Amino acid sequence: MKINSYEGIIDLDTDIAKELGFTSDKFNIGYLWKKGDAIWISLIASLAAGNFSKIMKRIHELGFTIVVPSPLGNMREIVRAKGFIHSAEFVEDIGETVDVWTLAP
Repeated sequence: MKINSYEGIIDLDTDIAKELGFTSDKFNIGYLWKKGDAIWISLIASLAAGNFSKIMKRIHELGFTIVVPSPLGNMREIVRAKGFIHSAEFVEDIGETVDVWTLAP
């Protein structure tokens, strides 16, 4: 299955995940979703430095925007440093407005 025609959760080590480089040799946990022309990263834990930068690069190579909702801790600093744009967005799935950080390709 190709990522362009897919919508929904992206689990570690699935064909879609492998297309992004979201594999268990690089990450031990993560919650990724594809919604339209964006890949949402709710949580991701890398096993080594540089893996998050590599997956970001791959997502952009594929033409997708990266969206990080409500980043916590180090992730808030990472999205700021990487040039993500902050906004607030109403998320229908949870019925709330959340902080959203976005980086277009």
